[in-house]
Amino acid sequence: LLVLLKRPPPPGRRLLVFGTTSQIQVMEMLELTASFNVVLNVPLLKPDDTRQVLLHCGAFAPEEVEGAVSMLEPNMPIKRLLMLLEMARVGGKGAPDETRIALERWVDCIQDLNG
Repeated sequence: LLVLLKRPPPPGRRLLVFGTTSQIQVMEMLELTASFNVVLNVPLLKPDDTRQVLLHCGAFAPEEVEGAVSMLEPNMPIKRLLMLLEMARVGGKGAPDETRIALERWVDCIQDLNG
């Protein structure tokens, strides 16, 4: 990975790489952080933050948002929340263009993600 990150893109091309981890110490130990121009620490989402994300993306009917938030851990990584939302939307039984997630589907995805 380090070799690929250090190699410049082909002439006339640009390259944008996002790396995410919950184990920054591992990236530092492998000297990968030096390959990135910017390193951002994104704090864990509190329940109010999670509620705002769910409301903003329209994943649930407004009256179901509180129930959806209460099923999650109190300090949620944004990456995990977005992955959970994607899992619930892709595997739902509604119409392909349906953006709302059924709470039953949400529970199933939480259980799948938690193993």
